[in-house]
Amino acid sequence: MAKLYFNYSTMNAGKSTLLLQAAHNYGERGMEVYLLTARLDTRAGEGRIGSRIGLGREADTSVISGNAMNIASWHGDAAGLLLADAPYGSGEGLTVAARLAVLGALAPGALVVIETEECESHDEKALADGGLALLDDRRYGRARLHFLRYKG
Repeated sequence: MAKLYFNYSTMNAGKSTLLLQAAHNYGERGMEVYLLTARLDTRAGEGRIGSRIGLGREADTSVISGNAMNIASWHGDAAGLLLADAPYGSGEGLTVAARLAVLGALAPGALVVIETEECESHDEKALADGGLALLDDRRYGRARLHFLRYKG
């Protein structure tokens, strides 16, 4: 059985660095990793996730650059891990994950971790329709992390 290691912390404590490190390690093992970021977050440059220590990696913004619910099809490989940090209060993170699952962007058994604002809840029907099962839901200050598994 796979293990899930969970790291949480306050703002400016290195969560983006850990996300980039995890993505690198999964990629080194031959696993597909799909990184998403909001187009409006250009702190590391457009279409990049960056850390304050200088690490960075390209991320897809095309999904969130417009209305993510308008995506009609998926053309890339299915991902085994989806890490999403949607803008707080947008409601986009869980909706986009369910939509990507429906479109075939997630491999069977994929782990999905989404950070939202602590007051944002998950839409059980949307998750079920997307084949996503909630594994855990944790709150840390203003952040809420949703851990999901794609049943595929």
